[in-house]
Amino acid sequence: LPTGLEKPPQLGTYDGLTDPDEHTKNIDVLLNYRGVK
Repeated sequence: LPTGLEKPPQLGTYDGLTDPDEHTKNIDVLLNYRGVK
């Protein structure tokens, strides 16, 4: 596995009150920050 993907980043619990796309966009930000996307 590429460096940074050994353990998936923590994604908070979705509460159903906000846009699900915004919620999952957080994972993209974390992967970009780690330089693995």
